Amino acid sequence: MKKALCLITAMLLLCAALAGCGSDGSKADEKQIDTAALTEEMQAAAAWPQMLSVGSGDSSAERGFSAISTLAYDKIEAFSLLYAADGTAYELALIRLKDPSDMPALEQSLKTHIEKRTEQYRYYKPEQVSRAESAAVAVHGSYAALIMCDGNAAVKAVFDKAFA
Repeated sequence: MKKALCLITAMLLLCAALAGCGSDGSKADEKQIDTAALTEEMQAAAAWPQMLSVGSGDSSAERGFSAISTLAYDKIEAFSLLYAADGTAYELALIRLKDPSDMPALEQSLKTHIEKRTEQYRYYKPEQVSRAESAAVAVHGSYAALIMCDGNAAVKAVFDKAFA
């Protein structure tokens, strides 16, 4: 009887230890971020002109998202997008995917957006090209940020810190 009790106790301890081990990388283990609040923090890290915004809570959310990405909108959990009211090369987007396995497609889509915007600026606002060319895409788990401004590094640092 004593041996059986010890065996059961050992098995229970083993199960408890295994249950507490590491992360499998699933979304449930990922830190949850308020996209609107983080977007505000990121915006505060650099100087911006007057900005317009659209986000996942707006009636025009799908159309707004399609301005920066070709990824199907039904794959998006939440997003915030700020863009310059005067058409200059200032954009800030924070996107949370429903499924992190869609990140490579989103990341490529955002990079393609930057390339297209850079080409547009070559024709109608050449003085904006260098800012567009230096735009960055940052990724953490299910979250991606598109950063196009004069202070990309400072804005990206705020994004990175949110996941530290």
